[in-house]
Amino acid sequence: EAIGESARQRRVTVRGSSYRDASGKDWAIAEIEDTGEGIQANDLQRIFIPFFTTKSKGHGVGLALAHRVVTDHGGTLAAANAREGGAIFTIKIPR
Repeated sequence: EAIGESARQRRVTVRGSSYRDASGKDWAIAEIEDTGEGIQANDLQRIFIPFFTTKSKGHGVGLALAHRVVTDHGGTLAAANAREGGAIFTIKIPR
């Protein structure tokens, strides 16, 4: 739903990987990237705050809830803008 307000056609790509860090801990990584308009720079630090939204019909709970679930499982959820446009969300959780 977060990518639903623009009339521009978008593509979503999901990539998965895993790695073992220097301490021997295994991690699973999921990257979700779209070809949309990206996230405004001043919004990147606020998008995981409950009830923050830039959408006219949004409530601001989706990303906040996703962030909470991931961090409650010992992981991280980060957002960035892709070089070619669009946004990238990276989820990193322990295996």
